[in-house]
Amino acid sequence: MFKKKTAKRCKACGEGTVKLERPVCKRCGGEEWELEGQEHTPAELAEMTSSLRNALRSSYPEIDELYSDAYLARVLAVPGRTFEYARDEKISKALAWRREFGVHELAQSVQCQEDGTWSAGAGTDTNASLLETCREGFLRWSGNDLEGRPVLCCQTSLIDWRKRGVEVELQHHVMVIEHGLRLMRQRGEHESFTVVLDTRGGSSMDRPPPMDALRGLSTLLQCAYPDRVEHVWAAPVSGALRALFGLVTPLLASRSVKKISLLRSMEQAPVRWPASEESVA
Repeated sequence: MFKKKTAKRCKACGEGTVKLERPVCKRCGGEEWELEGQEHTPAELAEMTSSLRNALRSSYPEIDELYSDAYLARVLAVPGRTFEYARDEKISKALAWRREFGVHELAQSVQCQEDGTWSAGAGTDTNASLLETCREGFLRWSGNDLEGRPVLCCQTSLIDWRKRGVEVELQHHVMVIEHGLRLMRQRGEHESFTVVLDTRGGSSMDRPPPMDALRGLSTLLQCAYPDRVEHVWAAPVSGALRALFGLVTPLLASRSVKKISLLRSMEQAPVRWPASEESVA
């Protein structure tokens, strides 16, 4: 209904190709292909956005609170992505992931105040380990990229994935992201963001993330928050950082890999840092 057919995309992993005769997907070995679409007009995107929302609302009524029309249109507008793929593989899976991960319950356990400090939430049960991790401050919103998107800055040398466990650290990442997205929705501004990984202060391999952490972070990037991250800048680059990048690459789709850049120094990151640290600027 919504496709303008031009090329092919693997049904298993979404990898695209313009070689219509290609029998096997180079990335996953899949043999089933579907035709891709071209760019859609604003009117087509509006119709698709409404159709996507209506298709999922009965199963996921929270879609209206969490996803604006602008964000859904962004997911639908990715070149070569079909309506069905956006609905089933992106938005539907993201909503299902939120329930499985317990995002709503976590948000009741801890909350971020207007001044950026973390406190116990409105719920009866406070996740003490999560609250303590949030208060350490190595993952925070600070500054904007050159197009005005908020920047999520992570000081990697301060993260100890083994101190409280991978689960708590991933919950921490989710809570910080949720706080930022909530402010973005309230302000009606950007609903995507840039990530800066600041590796100064210690080698990334002194306490390298375990594979469970890398898998969890790749899930956040590709499944939990599809098309939210505009780009990831990591600096300063080192042999250890390149080795870590090599471990992450097989976990990511080619489109996600292209979003990651390793820089020689933090000064090269295309970011406007604020004069003082604060929440989403």
